[in-house]
Amino acid sequence: MSIDGWSNIHNEPVICATLTTEDGRALFYKTIDTSGKPHTSTYLTDLVCDLISSCQTKFQCQVRSFVTDNAANMTAMRKTLEKRTNSEVITYGCSSHLLNLLCKDLQVQDVKELVQTVRYFRNNHMAKAKFSAAGGKGLVLPSDVRWNSVADCLEAYVTQWDIIFKICEDN
Repeated sequence: MSIDGWSNIHNEPVICATLTTEDGRALFYKTIDTSGKPHTSTYLTDLVCDLISSCQTKFQCQVRSFVTDNAANMTAMRKTLEKRTNSEVITYGCSSHLLNLLCKDLQVQDVKELVQTVRYFRNNHMAKAKFSAAGGKGLVLPSDVRWNSVADCLEAYVTQWDIIFKICEDN
């Protein structure tokens, strides 16, 4: 089982729970409106215990592991959950989220300069028009909530570098 928190289109806070079966299928389980409730580790622990219990009752299954992002409240919740369930449920932080945080800590200067170039070609009307006219498309800016976006940014830049270089050289 895993949970993650978001805001819906009405900017209301929600937590979504998903299940992953033994054969690897990911299934949506439940969305919980958390309006007016602070996402403290205590609140989250109670919520997760209820989710695990209801899931096990509804599907006659055992929840064996639980994954969340690596925010401080989630990390504290996981520690409390392990104590409450007597380690019957293995808890861990999301590896993708952890790698995303590590990438932020290790931002390389050349990548920052590349992002500035992409931002220029996406946000400057003249540069964007010349880029599109030359057949360029789909430059990607990295985003904190799109974990593959750094790789997507690099790939789009490298595959279209010749177009970007030619525009810079000519103008």
